[in-house]
Amino acid sequence: MRWVIRDSNILARAISHVNSCWQEANTSGKPLEVICQPENIKRSSAANRYYWDVLRQISEQATDHETGRHRYSPEVWHEYMKRQFIGVIDLPGGGGMAESSASLTVQEFSDFTKGVESYAASELGVVFVAKEAA
Repeated sequence: MRWVIRDSNILARAISHVNSCWQEANTSGKPLEVICQPENIKRSSAANRYYWDVLRQISEQATDHETGRHRYSPEVWHEYMKRQFIGVIDLPGGGGMAESSASLTVQEFSDFTKGVESYAASELGVVFVAKEAA
């Protein structure tokens, strides 16, 4: 059972439920595992759309220094930015892949997006244009 505790009434019900489960587990000689952690709220679809708009603008404006042409898709920039700002997982046999952004908290994803924007503006010369509200 999963409880999101927002008030003392929910807390009381959760404690009662855990106590009941513990008594049943204790009677059968099995331990009970209880995990408490902050609620993991997923980022909004608006935040995701905003991030991909940032990547689209990077893709449209960032150029290959050797050829002067636009070269990379938003998906490639996504992989690059994850490697830069989130990290890399070593693969068997060598090489690595970017860690996923899906596991970031709302605040971590916001910080990640800001980092991507800052890097793109300062290092790639991207000038961001805000989307107009529909």
